[in-house]
Amino acid sequence: MRSEEIVRYWKDEDYQLGLRDKELAFLPDNPAGMIELTDADLSGVDGGTDITLTTVVIFTLICTTIVNV
Repeated sequence: MRSEEIVRYWKDEDYQLGLRDKELAFLPDNPAGMIELTDADLSGVDGGTDITLTTVVIFTLICTTIVNV
């Protein structure tokens, strides 16, 4: 397969589904890794969901300083 076809395979799900088993056997894995993450994978990701106590304290200090100025 040409390089363009390999990259298309990595990016285009419809193209992937149209390939035969013989063609699929010669394709390398995507170097970027998995294309989609499962809910289980995402449950282990941290950040952006909880406001930590430190963030609240810093925000409070900034707001208090601005109001008192």
